Amino acid sequence: MKKIVLLSIMLLCSCFAFSQERAENGKGYQGYVELGYSSSRWMVPDGQLYARMQSAHIINGYRFNPYFYMGAGLGLWAINWDFLMVPLFLNLRTDFLGNRKVSPYLSLDLGGVFPVKETDDNAGIINPTLGANIRLSEKYAIHVGVNYCILWPRLSELDLRNASLGIKVGFSF
Repeated sequence: MKKIVLLSIMLLCSCFAFSQERAENGKGYQGYVELGYSSSRWMVPDGQLYARMQSAHIINGYRFNPYFYMGAGLGLWAINWDFLMVPLFLNLRTDFLGNRKVSPYLSLDLGGVFPVKETDDNAGIINPTLGANIRLSEKYAIHVGVNYCILWPRLSELDLRNASLGIKVGFSF
């Protein structure tokens, strides 16, 4: 319970943080807040198959130019609302058309997920996303993407059946 309260406070505080100004060349701090929903085939330790996953992520990082971004993310996953996990990951993102009003993007999350209950196992994640950014202003944008998240308990046991296909909707600042 302490972990959930601490994580909730961290997520809330970062939602009210303001980003630094980006230079005209597109370099500088950038943050993302993402919500997701997916249909999944996660095999969990007790052998049950879960079908739905909701996710919330906060990603903070640096935009090196209008085309490339790198950041670190933290979030909360709820699988059928009874199996909670905390993902911690590196986010690499490329915007194919840079600073255009609408730009397709490719994003890749690499990291791990850590269960809220201490009885569950940690796991690794690979989470590619393909989508579109819709710029609202110089600093703000909405993005929508389709992702395919692969989860594995150990690197030696990568199983593509432990995966989910989903949608992410987010806001960048």
